[in-house]
Amino acid sequence: MGSSAAVRLPWGAVRERVAFPESVHVSVNNKPGAFVLQMIFAEFTVLAEKKIELVLDTQVYQLTTVLCLLSLSM
Repeated sequence: MGSSAAVRLPWGAVRERVAFPESVHVSVNNKPGAFVLQMIFAEFTVLAEKKIELVLDTQVYQLTTVLCLLSLSM
């Protein structure tokens, strides 16, 4: 993940930058509306990735448990 640092937004406000993974690009040189949309989309992608990983990890665990139980019953 990137580092957190104070950033001056295009409309003059200073805000601490949220650390996003390297694959998520957020430009602070956009108009306020475009910046907000980029931030919302970036936060959505990070949260979606975490939830997808959680679901996949749970499914792999459940599948492993079922296969283990099946092999014990045979």
